[in-house]
Amino acid sequence: MLISEFIFITACLALLIGVAYWIRIPRASIPLGAIYILFIFMNVKNPKQQSDLQITGSPIKLNNGIVGREIEPISSNANRLISDVKPKPLVFDSGRTAKDNIVSKSQSLELSTHEIENTEPEKQPHQKINNSPSIKDIRICISVVNRVPIGSDTYFLNNTDSLFCYTRIQNPGGKQQIAHLWYYKEKLISKIKYNIKRSNIYRSWTHNRIRSHQTGIWRVDVQDASGIVIGSKSFYITDSTISQ
Repeated sequence: MLISEFIFITACLALLIGVAYWIRIPRASIPLGAIYILFIFMNVKNPKQQSDLQITGSPIKLNNGIVGREIEPISSNANRLISDVKPKPLVFDSGRTAKDNIVSKSQSLELSTHEIENTEPEKQPHQKINNSPSIKDIRICISVVNRVPIGSDTYFLNNTDSLFCYTRIQNPGGKQQIAHLWYYKEKLISKIKYNIKRSNIYRSWTHNRIRSHQTGIWRVDVQDASGIVIGSKSFYITDSTISQ
């Protein structure tokens, strides 16, 4: 190999290594250096080897009008250069080095903790058994006979002395206190408390006096022992003289 060729190849290698460091992929210089060393080794081993082809002969004119020369081998016994060198492919990592991909210990712990939290199944809260009473039926009526409401309605005349609030309550728990709150035009008139036993359907009722001048809208709220309204019923008292 000529000195000029050696200088040219060395300069090219240095240029490629410089480019590799410039674009922040210094690992690319490793396969380049390996190829350079093998190339030098092969040329030092066969210093007198020349090209298999030599351009000789007179100029010839090709079909496309280009003038060239005949090419013929120097010798039929010329040794051919056989190289087993297989260059390694260059791998680019998008301009980042291993240093750029280092994650701090605290960040890695935060990431692992976040992943563990996201992969854990959601814990379902323990459901409490509901022993609160619930209203199944509520009616306003004129009277109650044999635990059956009589004359239930929504509109009543003011000539009625009193009205009843009849309820059917489901009580899955033990003995509990229930209250009927009678309202006239959003004003509390009376609050009647009583106890109910454990029962699938517990029938109970209270009554309240209705005065002739208390016409308008009424309401009865049913509260449990904790003061929660579990049922409500509105009704109206009309003037009997106007209806006649």
